[in-house]
Amino acid sequence: MNSERTKILNFMIAINKLDGLYYSIAKQIGVHENEFVLLYALSDRKPHTQRQICDEWQVPRTTINSVTRKFVKLGYIDLVPTGHKEKELSLTETGNDYLTTIFSDVFAAESDAFRSTLEPCVDIVTHVISEFVVSLETLLNNIKQEKVKKNENE
Repeated sequence: MNSERTKILNFMIAINKLDGLYYSIAKQIGVHENEFVLLYALSDRKPHTQRQICDEWQVPRTTINSVTRKFVKLGYIDLVPTGHKEKELSLTETGNDYLTTIFSDVFAAESDAFRSTLEPCVDIVTHVISEFVVSLETLLNNIKQEKVKKNENE
């Protein structure tokens, strides 16, 4: 295997380990992974639409909708009209307290790990990963379109 392929594999393994770590954290704190994602997305304490969360966190809309309904019933989230069709999700005081309770250790550990590893280069790393995603997505879409055209011409 060439060194480029090895580097890509190592990169993907690192990303999957990070994803797996957060899945394990969700289990440890007793929160379903989809609930974890929604709460984490709202942890900036800003309102977000379900569509924004689905797009940014790559979670199906039906999944976020189910968790949202559950959290509205529990009093963790308010649905705030925006004047558009879609409402914004906003943490209630109860939801904010719940988030703080379950995430305080996670956020503290993240901060410590961040300061000891990523802080000097986080902007560059984030930019490069984002660019990689856009480039890969574009190239894969081009391949898909070429295959469709080829199949249409056969």
